[in-house]
Amino acid sequence: MNRKLFPLVPCLLALLSAEPTTAATGTAPSRSLAPTIVGGQWTWVGGLDHSPQSEPYGVYGTKGVPAPENAPGARHSFVSWTDANGNFWLFGGEGHGAAGDGRLNDLWKWDGSAWTWMSGSDEPAGYGVYGTRGIAAPGNVPGARSGSVSWTDASGNLWLFGGIGNATISQG
Repeated sequence: MNRKLFPLVPCLLALLSAEPTTAATGTAPSRSLAPTIVGGQWTWVGGLDHSPQSEPYGVYGTKGVPAPENAPGARHSFVSWTDANGNFWLFGGEGHGAAGDGRLNDLWKWDGSAWTWMSGSDEPAGYGVYGTRGIAAPGNVPGARSGSVSWTDASGNLWLFGGIGNATISQG
């Protein structure tokens, strides 16, 4: 795996992109970037070192199943958080689904070694399914959105507020 160190200064990292396969090296796409700060420096552990123009779309795989080739598409205006186990979570934003562009409602988990598509649609403009107020259900999912605000409370619950996007199919 290629590793590059970045000084701890503002820089552009292609957080959700891919490492190109080349005929010369035969390097397979790793499609995972986990920028971390080690010893006061950024550590690049995978992904592109340039704008993801050639391969911006996500590789979704099977919901709930981690795989090395899984990766969210390139995006911006998403929300993210880290859970008590150190997993990095990513929801929605504006960007690339499996084959299209727009606002997203996909939920991803990075466990330090692989991405897992957890919930939502693999295509942009997914509508929300909200279920019954106050009752969690496996089929509940927020509509596609970008520019939301999120936080976690003392119990580790994620709170998601607002954003621009889709609510439900029957928006009346």
